[in-house]
Amino acid sequence: MKAVLLDAGLTLLRANPSLGGVYSGVTARLGLRVPPEAFEAAAEAAFHVMGAEHREGGEPGLRTSDDIERESWRRHARRVMDRVPAMAGLDFGRWFEALYDEFGASRAWEPFPDARPALEALRGAGLRVAVVSNWDVRLRRILDEHGLTPLLDAVVISAEVGWRKPHGEIFRQGLEAVGARPAEALHCGDSVGDDVEGARAAGIRPVLLSRDGRRAPAGVPAVSDLRALAELARSE
Repeated sequence: MKAVLLDAGLTLLRANPSLGGVYSGVTARLGLRVPPEAFEAAAEAAFHVMGAEHREGGEPGLRTSDDIERESWRRHARRVMDRVPAMAGLDFGRWFEALYDEFGASRAWEPFPDARPALEALRGAGLRVAVVSNWDVRLRRILDEHGLTPLLDAVVISAEVGWRKPHGEIFRQGLEAVGARPAEALHCGDSVGDDVEGARAAGIRPVLLSRDGRRAPAGVPAVSDLRALAELARSE
């Protein structure tokens, strides 16, 4: 193997202090106190709906840009608000703008404990490393401010490429950025639909990041810790 491609959200980065905590904090600043746990299931469900919506939309659903990503976030936020009864009466537009701004700030994210050690191990093994992520351009600042950019050879973002995973073009540009052919790379992420199926369709060896013990599809290796990737790449 010559290169490893990595997802960003829920692979290298997680919400800080938690997914529900970010929503709760934004809501409190607007004068309404809603506990984080009231948002957790609603936000996770809405993210799953959003991902399925894009994938099931075919090529038009996978087309993206910064403006499209923002509109997708708006639909997501509307679904979250509708699932949390305590939010009734809060001005949606004002809440969405505050939420969107917050999730674009590095303080709303933190690297998983295994992220930096894994990147250092991959680079130490002589592998080229790129992030390939469904995100808007604000991801670059988030990675910069958490000190991860120096450990990466490239950052490939859907809003810049114009295609979301699992479309093959974003994987092609990821490979091009690290100078690798499909057979020379692994791609690791937490989503079966976006990461595993997208990478496999692009001819890249997929690896499922399964921090919660989910089983990977047949023939796909799974890791619970990113630090296992360097050894896995060496064994391929």
